[in-house]
Amino acid sequence: MHKLATHKFDITDEILGGDPSLIYSIIDSMPESIKEAHVLSEEEQQGLDKLDVALVLHIPGLGTLNKFAHTSPELTQLNSNLLAIKAPTLPDEIVKTAAYFLKRASKRWSVPFPEYLEKYAEERPISNHVNCDEIDSISWAKKNRDFALMAKQAELASLPEELFALPLDKKYPLTDKTHIKTAASYFDNYYKDMELADQLTFSQNLNRAAVNNEMELPGEYRKYAELNLNKFGTRLEKNIELRKEASPKHNNKVLNSYTNLLSRKDEFGPMKTAALMEAIDEGWNAKRYYGKGFDDPLLATLETVKVASVEVDGRIVTQEQLSKLAGKELSEILDQNTIDDLNSKEGLAVFKSLPLPIRAALYEEME
Repeated sequence: MHKLATHKFDITDEILGGDPSLIYSIIDSMPESIKEAHVLSEEEQQGLDKLDVALVLHIPGLGTLNKFAHTSPELTQLNSNLLAIKAPTLPDEIVKTAAYFLKRASKRWSVPFPEYLEKYAEERPISNHVNCDEIDSISWAKKNRDFALMAKQAELASLPEELFALPLDKKYPLTDKTHIKTAASYFDNYYKDMELADQLTFSQNLNRAAVNNEMELPGEYRKYAELNLNKFGTRLEKNIELRKEASPKHNNKVLNSYTNLLSRKDEFGPMKTAALMEAIDEGWNAKRYYGKGFDDPLLATLETVKVASVEVDGRIVTQEQLSKLAGKELSEILDQNTIDDLNSKEGLAVFKSLPLPIRAALYEEME
């Protein structure tokens, strides 16, 4: 059976569907007479003359169906407004046909016609008959994809900025755990191509969302989320020396730029120093050495605020989570020496070294 056979087109279909919410949203701002209009039953509508409906839809194997009755001013208005709402997801062949004949009926009854449908009602169809077999299914599918994309963009545009990894661009939503995991995966794959500001904004917003959703989320973002933007790290001088060693020896301009940057770092401050380092790096394509010969500008320049944690079993276990084991009865899982080791400064390393079945049991105790 053609998928349009079960589609809700007009006011009669909506009433039969049992969900009046769409109808209520339409009539809410319309005259009282609309609310008291007689809506045709399915049997009444199918018994109408073909000239009393805006669309006669032929569905192979099912026959013809009358849609969008215009036998009264009220029905004409209701069906016109319903068509305007449904037009973005219906085949153009149906919308153009129904819109043309509803507009003509609107003129006859002297009732308003939706402005949105004007573009569809410009050309007179041969008749009000549409055969489902003659509908361009490829164009219809593309229309539905475009509408879904626009709807998604509109949904994202309505979200508060704090629900995005990149708020200014309203990109990479963080509205639920699925979106957060997707954003983390994107960062892992593409953070090296991002600008410094985007790396920081993305990682710190992602980290905040993971914490708020109580997610143990591993990934590259954590390195950047733990950076202190106001303090220099201990590896700045070493990173600059490594850059000078790897850069073209004959390029004194690059070498002098790094030397000058280090000598004036306190004048520039941490973030500006990182930005200037990135600019110097770009001059000789130093990016190819990031993570290999030396750190990228952010990791090279800024202090890392270490949160005691280990990554194991695809999750992050923090010292705070491990501390939940203190005072728990673990004698059926571990011997006393291992329990004491878990409660020591080396507790995270001890936890990571334990066999998986024991770690699994301890995860339950940490809940």
